[in-house]
Amino acid sequence: MELSNYKPNKTKNMTKEETQCLRTLRHIETITIHKADKNNITVVQNKKDYANEGERQLNDGIHYIEIPEINIKNTMNKINEIVYNMNKDNYLDEITFKYIKYENQYITTPFAYFLPKIHKLDNEILKDIYKQQTEIKIQVPARPIISQCNGPLERIGRYLDFFLLPIVKTQTTYISDTGHGDPMDIWYPFDWTLIPQNNPTSEEPVYITPNLIYHLNPNIKLILVIRDPAERHQYPQGFTVLFCVIG
Repeated sequence: MELSNYKPNKTKNMTKEETQCLRTLRHIETITIHKADKNNITVVQNKKDYANEGERQLNDGIHYIEIPEINIKNTMNKINEIVYNMNKDNYLDEITFKYIKYENQYITTPFAYFLPKIHKLDNEILKDIYKQQTEIKIQVPARPIISQCNGPLERIGRYLDFFLLPIVKTQTTYISDTGHGDPMDIWYPFDWTLIPQNNPTSEEPVYITPNLIYHLNPNIKLILVIRDPAERHQYPQGFTVLFCVIG
């Protein structure tokens, strides 16, 4: 089919009430809406609580240092000076030079934002929230993210990542963020009925996630680390394996 003849499906997957609800939430200035640290969950949080958690982390006196005065243009000029000198000394070709240099681009100060770790909440608290029987005031921990988007080091970071990532993957071992594997995490055996190769009416699975991994790569060797049950007490079934090697 030619793209010129393609007519996209305009069917909406939300009702008018749901659309109106989102529009209303968008204009409430006392809340903030963002994704959770784990899973594809949307969190609606009081903006004051969100700010308090951010200030708590930024003011811990250990991981962050306050800069009295930020001069982003001065930082950009220093980076450009280094980049121009590297090009002059033939350390950078013209294509690379044009990519990482900054000329009249919109530059902003890198900023921090936080993803709520709602999976860290106590199981009893979650039960009360789900039941909606009581209003609970809690401070939700969050994962800090430092965004370099439109910052003075963004292009240099992308350039280095482009060349370093393939080199890293050639090493015998390296750390890779595989993301969250719901609903078939290696450590979570209760959703095996969702694996297409299994019969969902059976009493036990024929295949679990490690079987699928081995099928794709028979020579793979994985180090699987599972937390102590005491640290993940929101899961009543617990875990008995703290460390194992697959492969």
